[in-house]
Amino acid sequence: MKKIYNLYIRLQFLSFVLITLLFQSPLDLIGQNGKGNGSKYDVDIVLSCTEYIGNGIIVAHFGYENKGKKTVVVDENGSVVTYNHGQAKKQGLYTFEPGVKEKAFSQEFDSKDRVEWTVEFPDGSSKTTDANINSNHCKDVQESLNIIPGYYPPEGGKEYNSKIGAELTSLFNAYDADPINFSGATDAIFQIAGTKVLIEVIANSGQYDAMIASLSVPGFNLLTHDPGSNRATGWAEIGNLFDFNFIDALDYAQPVYPGVSNYSVSPTGLTKSQGDFAMHSDFARLGYEIDGTGVKIGVLSNSYNTQAKADDDIGNGDLPGPGNIHGNFTPVHVLKDIIPTHGTLSDEGRAMLQIIHDIAPGAELAFRTGFLGEQDMARGIRELANAGTHVIVDDLSYITEPFFRDGVISQTIDSVVNEGHTFFSSAGNFGRASYEADYNPIAGPSTINGTAHDFSGDGD
Repeated sequence: MKKIYNLYIRLQFLSFVLITLLFQSPLDLIGQNGKGNGSKYDVDIVLSCTEYIGNGIIVAHFGYENKGKKTVVVDENGSVVTYNHGQAKKQGLYTFEPGVKEKAFSQEFDSKDRVEWTVEFPDGSSKTTDANINSNHCKDVQESLNIIPGYYPPEGGKEYNSKIGAELTSLFNAYDADPINFSGATDAIFQIAGTKVLIEVIANSGQYDAMIASLSVPGFNLLTHDPGSNRATGWAEIGNLFDFNFIDALDYAQPVYPGVSNYSVSPTGLTKSQGDFAMHSDFARLGYEIDGTGVKIGVLSNSYNTQAKADDDIGNGDLPGPGNIHGNFTPVHVLKDIIPTHGTLSDEGRAMLQIIHDIAPGAELAFRTGFLGEQDMARGIRELANAGTHVIVDDLSYITEPFFRDGVISQTIDSVVNEGHTFFSSAGNFGRASYEADYNPIAGPSTINGTAHDFSGDGD
């Protein structure tokens, strides 16, 4: 009886082992040696973010995600961090617990350098991630802007004895650190097309012609010019930016900062806009039998058709043009749009034109980009006026527009209004994006006299 009982116990144990093996996942069966049926470890290594800490030094924070149920351990020599232009190596993290781990470890590197982390798993597979000045920056969850390429301000906030300034110097350093793998984006600081950046150059007084002649050496492609104000804009090779420091006739250069759209309007498509309802323009059309016929309206915004959807809007009746289902066949007069190599934008100008077409379906429409800097936007206003527009509207702001006097855009607006054109500009609504606080003085940095405001409250 005892032998039968022991046999029963053994059979129960064997059954339990078999059931356990059947229901275990393949990753559990592989265990930590990583071998078996060619399976790979389900571990991803990532760059969490980079953080500028001053003096040209950046900290790269690395993390991982282990999608399995067991801790994965690799050989200590199989996790390697390379930096200092490939000359320095150190041991990286080699134990990966299940789940997601952000900022598992960090590594400092120079802003002109890059850092690379490679992990070789026991089954022979490997994964690599890296960081450089272009990598995503650590930011608060409330922060909405992701500036790429990165602009890390120098100590004291200025580049002394530099004509291209801190922003363009930073961009040059980012490109110079790794020209082959450089990737830029149109964003809140730079407008980049491939390896070129849109900049504004300002000549020393009386030396405009000499400056333009000298700019051919570093490869400057002129876009707009205004000899009267000693200014010009154009595309410059990022790799040649440092050469601008040695042009005698040049006073300084700066990025052509992208304009800020004061309101965000998305194309509606097949939908009657709320703008028509809000202004009761539908009552005006019916009561006075007017639809905008005989009026030409021009729009200045970021872009019109970078997303290649204008033909769809015409076919749907949201814009006029050949094929419009309501018989409004006069096409939008596009004087100048952002070309595709400048990057795909939101086509907010097309959205504005959709709303205008809802309000005044009989009006002729025109578009001109105002997104290539103040000088070019001013030229766009003049071009729209010369194209026979009766009404011009824009929704752009530039952070470089002067506060206490009229800049080139305001002067051009005054000029066309005096000629009989009507101009409307969106003033914007940035109240929630503003900063307000009582002045909290602390000792300023050594580069300035007097006190500075302590934004953080930490005395830094």
